[in-house]
Amino acid sequence: MHTQSDDWPRRRLKLWLRAVEVWFWYKALTVFEMLPYYPPNEIVDALLYGRFAIWVEILGFYAIALLWVPLILPLWARAPLWSRLATIGALTALTVWLQSLTFGGNDILKALLVDHEDHYTWGQISRAPLILVGLLIGEALLRCYFEPTSRRRLVLTLLGLGALMIAGFYGLAFASGDVHAAMLAVANNVGKHPPGLEFMLFSLGGALVLLALALAGGAKAAKALMPLTIVGSDALKAFIFIL
Repeated sequence: MHTQSDDWPRRRLKLWLRAVEVWFWYKALTVFEMLPYYPPNEIVDALLYGRFAIWVEILGFYAIALLWVPLILPLWARAPLWSRLATIGALTALTVWLQSLTFGGNDILKALLVDHEDHYTWGQISRAPLILVGLLIGEALLRCYFEPTSRRRLVLTLLGLGALMIAGFYGLAFASGDVHAAMLAVANNVGKHPPGLEFMLFSLGGALVLLALALAGGAKAAKALMPLTIVGSDALKAFIFIL
């Protein structure tokens, strides 16, 4: 494991420097996004975390996450599977509880920690379970990628989980009596901030299905989709280009 190697301090520093880079572009693109529509005082307010922009806020989330994730990686790497799963469950329960609190009227703090319906930003605690699930999938992929049988099993597992989540979304949609309205709500990002069950089932389930298909396609699919894979090879540059 990288966290147990001698060069882990260097790798950790690299992640922290990446956090600074992402944070810089977050602030620069905040100005770029808001400049045509907002007066200077509101832009300064956003730069000082007095309010949030919209499209660039995912970069703000990543910048903060890149500060604390390297700190928990060594402990996460040594933890048994049951404790990792328990941590994900505990963070999910903590998010539900914190969502019911007012944080003393400090909406900005609530948005940064667990999302707020009036601010288009991602909470560190509310999205932490997704980060940890990603670490689990990444470790499984690292162990299975070059072993065809294990890799096939991982692909089927991800595909099955993703399909089950999407089926759960449609089950809830049918139960509500209006599938079209449920799909339209997802398209309009209803349930994105704070995270709602239907939105998470559809979006996370779809992401798992796409990941499974990408792994199944392997190098051949990557070569066939070369223009897309080149654009996505550096997520930060791709985001800057799109914005």
